[in-house]
Amino acid sequence: MPAGREGYRERIERDRKERRRRLGLAAGVLAVLFCFTLCLRTTCLGLIPPGQELVNLYTMFRIFFSDVFHTSFAMDRKAVMASCPLYQETAGRFASTVLTVAAGGVLSLSGAVYQSIFHNPLAVPSMLGVSGAVNTGMLILVLLYSDQAMMMAARGEIITVITAFAVLAAVILYGRFLGGRVFSVVEMLIAGSILARILSQVFTLVQRYMTNDDLLTLQNLQLYGYGLTREGNAAAFFVPVLAALIPLVLIRFSMNAVAFSADEARCMGFNTFRLSLLSLICGTLLVVVAVLFCGDIGMLALMIPFLCRALFGADFRNQLVSCLIFGAGFLLVCRIIAICCSFHHGTQFFTLGTIVSLLTAPFFMFVIARGRRGWN
Repeated sequence: MPAGREGYRERIERDRKERRRRLGLAAGVLAVLFCFTLCLRTTCLGLIPPGQELVNLYTMFRIFFSDVFHTSFAMDRKAVMASCPLYQETAGRFASTVLTVAAGGVLSLSGAVYQSIFHNPLAVPSMLGVSGAVNTGMLILVLLYSDQAMMMAARGEIITVITAFAVLAAVILYGRFLGGRVFSVVEMLIAGSILARILSQVFTLVQRYMTNDDLLTLQNLQLYGYGLTREGNAAAFFVPVLAALIPLVLIRFSMNAVAFSADEARCMGFNTFRLSLLSLICGTLLVVVAVLFCGDIGMLALMIPFLCRALFGADFRNQLVSCLIFGAGFLLVCRIIAICCSFHHGTQFFTLGTIVSLLTAPFFMFVIARGRRGWN
């Protein structure tokens, strides 16, 4: 018996080391992809020399901190920028790369949250109508502000978040009404599907009566999102992301309790309804912000958690870190492919969402064919 316990401990330690090795390798690949993406030019297909890129980044951060602390360096801003070749391209590429990394990580994490709560490896935010609510929020924004909607990131975020949470509240209340003190998963999914269908029909109907300019604005907002190029967009993106990410990090040890039934979790001292409610709110907020600023990349929330669970297990502590790393890396790869295709063909037809959909669909079917099924 002691020998058996010793062998079990050795196996657990070996698995832990293997997970760390995989995470370290994935983090290294992410760092390489991040540096390579920073060197991509924004006006043509090519690379900025790494040495010049470092000089531009150093200058950019010096200007930023001089603005914060009001030093004399900020007074010569234009002269300093002019002395750095390709400075504007570096600043623009840095903003888009940071947004890509953050959006890919948090969107993948939100998918892991949904799959953990519903005990379903195919659970995605669209199952509860959240994705439809995001599109409806964009539609409301365009109807209110027309072509000015593209310059109102903070206001658009408020409208979209309110719409998404209204749909989520309706689904939760319906599930709570039928399930009593626990989440009634089947009823919630049914209610979410019905609401998603209603929102889709309303969305299609309203589009028939919109002007061409408003339709173009709505299409650009859905395909490309807001990005981080405009002043104030960074705060509108990172503040809600941190507000949702911090609670998930704090409850990462307790999230595994939602895998048990309500009675079993209650015997262990966990209130699964509160855990599920808090994690659903945080996951929904992450979905809304990621899609609003980065475009239609929702398929990422389906594939990356599925892959991470196959590599690292269903433990939410491992899921949290692995989804952040793998989601960021995968979306960076999609960003690089979209940039190369767009410049090669001279068009923006290959949006980030298009590349994500083209890559995730065949890969996901391949993973299913290999037998990585079920909830373990």
